[in-house]
Amino acid sequence: MQFQNLLIEVEFRKKRLSQNRLQIVAFKQIFIFWVYVGTGVAIKQRKR
Repeated sequence: MQFQNLLIEVEFRKKRLSQNRLQIVAFKQIFIFWVYVGTGVAIKQRKR
């Protein structure tokens, strides 16, 4: 039962993702930016 609900959830999310393609692209860019900033800060702290 739990697994079936999970599959339905995944299918539902896939449909929403295809509808919100632009939002997903923007989110990915923001996410990549934050990863980049985060790693930059971590590297700076490690050098000290």
